[in-house]
Amino acid sequence: MATVIELLRTLASQHIRLAVEDGQLNCYAQKGVLTAPLQAAIARHRNELVALLQARERADAPVPTPPEDPDGAPVFALSVGARALYLLQRLDPDSGAYNIPLCLRLHGAVDRPLLQRAWDHVLDRYPILATHVVDAGGVARLRADARCRSRIDE
Repeated sequence: MATVIELLRTLASQHIRLAVEDGQLNCYAQKGVLTAPLQAAIARHRNELVALLQARERADAPVPTPPEDPDGAPVFALSVGARALYLLQRLDPDSGAYNIPLCLRLHGAVDRPLLQRAWDHVLDRYPILATHVVDAGGVARLRADARCRSRIDE
């Protein structure tokens, strides 16, 4: 298992549960399930697993209010699911598993001002589309980003 993500998937499929208690990583599994190769993989990824489990515990705790954003842009708390995805991305930064890139090329006559207003309406209705995750005082937060407001190049 090359990555901690692959290891976690394998452990979950084998119904092996991990927990951090007093800084110690503990494994809970039925007898005979925790094989030597799995033990070696757990040992190899121990620090990442402990960090992941401790972060999950912090994610379940109340989220402290972040400091004000320096330029006054609004910041919002991440949902539990978003925090989990953020943590997975930090563990495997080269993965694009949760990104769905989309690029459009329009041909023919386009009413540019109408297209601009339509996109602005979409962003007004779904402001999550104009945010990105930032570290605000050690807490992952969503930050509104005015650059997501498109401008139609003439």
